[in-house]
Amino acid sequence: MNRDTRYIIRILNMIQELSKYSYTIKDITSKYGIKKSQIYNDFATIEELISPDCFSKSLIKGTRTYEYKLKPEYSIDATNIFSKEEQEIILSTISNSYNENSQSIFLSIRKKFKSLQNVNWSNINSIIDKEFKLLHAINSGLRIMLLDYESPSSNTTKDYYLEPIEVYENNKRLHAYDLDAGKFKDFKIIRAKAVVVKNELIENKKLYQPKYFDSFGFSCELGNEHQVSFELTMMAGNLLKESFPESNNSISSTDDNDYPYIFNGNVAKFIGVSKFILSMPGNIKNIQPPTLVEHLTTEKNKYLF
Repeated sequence: MNRDTRYIIRILNMIQELSKYSYTIKDITSKYGIKKSQIYNDFATIEELISPDCFSKSLIKGTRTYEYKLKPEYSIDATNIFSKEEQEIILSTISNSYNENSQSIFLSIRKKFKSLQNVNWSNINSIIDKEFKLLHAINSGLRIMLLDYESPSSNTTKDYYLEPIEVYENNKRLHAYDLDAGKFKDFKIIRAKAVVVKNELIENKKLYQPKYFDSFGFSCELGNEHQVSFELTMMAGNLLKESFPESNNSISSTDDNDYPYIFNGNVAKFIGVSKFILSMPGNIKNIQPPTLVEHLTTEKNKYLF
């Protein structure tokens, strides 16, 4: 998924989330894995797209923290996603209705929307539709059908009859009880063609053992995670932040000019973090714990002939 596509998905998701719920800046930082400055940039984009006064801002009683939400008159129905043609009409109308100083902003946004092919627009609408249906099913305790799911491990495409438990990795992955297999599994949402919410209540949530979900897309039972740390060059650090946004909370700065970042956090399994480290030869050092180093050595030797 290219950067323009990710940007548009985030903006559309943010518009629809803020249409329904109130969020603090800290909430949004955690949810989308972006910096505080980027949130204000996104807010400015939403104001340009909708209206300069589209946000309501309220102080949480007894604190200095504000919550933000779109005003009712500017809220968007999450079940009514704009098509490519509708987006172009909206952007064109807004662009023509504002003053000359704003034209460069609208032209930039319009260019990003128009740069996407029809297949990408279909993909964006599908991603958002699946996310909201999953969240609705989880919040309502309802079963779902995951249609035409492509499983790389079994090299098959089939439907899954599931009881969804929770989504993680910015709503990209689903943890659910597979009713046919009789066990809990993780699913990558983008691999499913569609989500159908069934009017059937879930029954197996009591079997669920709390899970820890790491930044690299893997899970384990809560309490079985591994603490790891490693230092990164600027290139490796920026790539880690972009590729795995949830890792931002575990990355801090160092005094080393050559390795200005350090990752210090938990992982469910060594598999995900190992793939990243092995893809960055010469850009990562001081890897801990020793068991992770042993795992990396084993994985590296698989590619030696």
